[in-house]
Amino acid sequence: MNTKTLAKTLVDAAMELSKVSKQELLRGIDAVAFELQQVEGLVYAVLADLGQPTFALHILVGEQSREQREELIDAIDGGATERWLQRANGSSLSFMMTRMRGLKPEFSRVLDRASYPPSRLAPVFGVFQGTKDPRAATRGEWEIFLAVIQGLLEAGAAGKLEGRRSLGVLSRVRVAGDLRRPEISVDLIHAASEEVVERETLLAHPDYVDPKALPADDAREAWKAADQALAERITRACIRSGLGNQKAWKRYLGEGSVEDLPEGMRAECMIGYVGWHVTWFRAQKSSPTILEAMLAESTRPAERALIEARMQSRVQIVEYIAPLSALAFEAQDLMSGERLDIDDGGLTTHCRPGMGLILQVCSVGQFHLVTPMGPWYATGRRDEAMGLLNDLGIWNQKDLDRAPHLVGHLWDSADQLRRPAPPTLHAPNPEP
Repeated sequence: MNTKTLAKTLVDAAMELSKVSKQELLRGIDAVAFELQQVEGLVYAVLADLGQPTFALHILVGEQSREQREELIDAIDGGATERWLQRANGSSLSFMMTRMRGLKPEFSRVLDRASYPPSRLAPVFGVFQGTKDPRAATRGEWEIFLAVIQGLLEAGAAGKLEGRRSLGVLSRVRVAGDLRRPEISVDLIHAASEEVVERETLLAHPDYVDPKALPADDAREAWKAADQALAERITRACIRSGLGNQKAWKRYLGEGSVEDLPEGMRAECMIGYVGWHVTWFRAQKSSPTILEAMLAESTRPAERALIEARMQSRVQIVEYIAPLSALAFEAQDLMSGERLDIDDGGLTTHCRPGMGLILQVCSVGQFHLVTPMGPWYATGRRDEAMGLLNDLGIWNQKDLDRAPHLVGHLWDSADQLRRPAPPTLHAPNPEP
């Protein structure tokens, strides 16, 4: 791309990164490894929280970048970042938001090329080289900045960013191809040995759907991909906000606990708990839910639409009728009698006619996307399941809307509800 387009693309990406720097997707990240076509060997992006409203991104390049990664994190923790940058061997490409007034002309070049309007704060791209005075980044270094920022945004939005030193692992992000529509993939590696812990995941490719665009109403795969990325972000946000909150667990499970469940059910219970926790749980009456907090910070139309759909969703008790395709099935809402087309291939392959499902149903575009919210019940166990719900005070949809957490209390009876129902005995026909 030409210099003007590169400058504008870089500044736009930097501004987006500055907006999400305080969000869950970058919070707690010490460092991320990168493989870039512009640089031989791994480079490391180290993030430093400088307090509201600024943060800094340092990109370490060169043979000593791996050792410098740990030194720089120590310096950041000790409040000695600038002193370390001024004495370190090798180069550090550093980006931060700073006051535009008084900015040296050489640092304004990228802003001028990008036609950046006068503002209180502006993105600055500089290079530290040991004891030399910091200089403005060159055009070739703009490409390195852009590749790293694009990788951070995509991996973070997909919930694939990891890089907390305390865990001993970090993400390795590969960015290749045309920077206007790059190919981005990520895997998880050991911080010390750099051996792969988790296999590569492709996040973006030249034909991918632009995450900044709202998918068309009938774009099933685009909505599903965006929903999967949001689900992974939600899980991380829930963990960081206190997944083990005893008040929340008690409200969802009642007197039971996840440890009391058979091992095979614990992951299912966790999915239901997370769905309820982020949508409806408030630590205090005036506290926002996790989804409300995420919506306030989200900048991506597809993600915002999905968050709003989850916030407007309800828990529904449905019974599986039949598959519509490999990706969808027909179900009946037991409270209203309404028939729904549910878009979820995973459930389609495991359900049988008459099975009951407790789902959070979200409507986006032309589709109903779902998250399991409680235990399923076997064909023929409907009366038993509804009896348990009645005992909890749930008789209709209004009761479910008022107290969606109560479906979690059914986990105490999940093992019984999943057993095949006994055959129905019929009196023999009398002899003619």
